Amino acid sequence: MIDMKQKIIYHVLKKWDFIVQRVFYILCGLLFICTLISSGNVILRKFFSFSSNALLELQWMFFSAVFLLGAAQLLKEDGHIRIDIFYNKFRPSLRRKLTLCLHIFLTLPSLLVVFYMSLPFWLNAFMPLSPDQSWFHYLFFDQSHFEYSPNAGGLATPFAKMVLPLGFLMLIGQVISEILKLFLCISDD
Repeated sequence: MIDMKQKIIYHVLKKWDFIVQRVFYILCGLLFICTLISSGNVILRKFFSFSSNALLELQWMFFSAVFLLGAAQLLKEDGHIRIDIFYNKFRPSLRRKLTLCLHIFLTLPSLLVVFYMSLPFWLNAFMPLSPDQSWFHYLFFDQSHFEYSPNAGGLATPFAKMVLPLGFLMLIGQVISEILKLFLCISDD
């Protein structure tokens, strides 16, 4: 019997899955744009002897965004790598319990550590050493402190570096979603 709390949890999980799915669709478009940039770069270099570091950097920035932000969709679809030597021999209820324990005691803590460690990496790309405004101000209004690529004609890096904590934040959200789904499944067993 599903009570009111479980209905609310199911509703929130459906909303989260919807958000992850929409981000995935955007990433598919971004991957297509990445392919166009790559093809355009090759054509410009081969036929017109022109190359741009900005286009090359934009390509790897988009490509890294696809992989970092797409990890949540991969986990949602259960497409992640798992060593199935023993796992497939377990009954489904034991698999769910094992996955739940691994998410709680291994995946979530390690993702939280990486997320925490990625924040200064991103913030240092655009914040002065002694800020007198919020991070939002420096990111969107005062871009005089932006870190730029060391390559000639390179791009500013804060938005590319923002993908790292954002990707891990989405992955943390998806792990929490998977944990809640597993709790609900185990409570139904």
